[in-house]
Amino acid sequence: MKTIDIVAVAVKIISVFLIYKFLNSVPDIFESIGNWLDTNPILLVGHKNPLMMLPVYISQFIILVIALCFPVGVARFFLSKKQLNTTIEIDVVEKLEVAGSVIVGIYMLSQAVPDLVFDLARVLQWPDDQINNDVVVSKYKMYLLMTVVQILIGITLTFGSKGLVKLINSARN
Repeated sequence: MKTIDIVAVAVKIISVFLIYKFLNSVPDIFESIGNWLDTNPILLVGHKNPLMMLPVYISQFIILVIALCFPVGVARFFLSKKQLNTTIEIDVVEKLEVAGSVIVGIYMLSQAVPDLVFDLARVLQWPDDQINNDVVVSKYKMYLLMTVVQILIGITLTFGSKGLVKLINSARN
């Protein structure tokens, strides 16, 4: 296997991490759009313009799509021509792929599990909330949904890494 293939796999692993980061942003994206559409002055007091973060979210999504769809092109961008054709043992590559998947999975779980506890506590607090409007409730429902998705991805990466590596290799070939 060549260096470019290893870097391409690393780019795919990093793109999974970028999916995690983007999923964290999804509730905020919907809140920003909702605030902009409603232009509710109560929600905007003391906050930035709700559309200020949309370019950040859009750029996150563009980088994610490029990394996920064109990992070899991204790898080629970062490697010199001399490094492109260097050959590495296949056994080492498979071990690196599994290790990378497990590391990203553990990171995702270490972030998402505490978020789940917070989100569940927030759900239990909803009836007592004084600002119990639809925007706030739907935002926290979205946070809870995204946290569950992140936990599922984290579990898959951590405990199903060998199967995931086979899937990545079959997609690459």
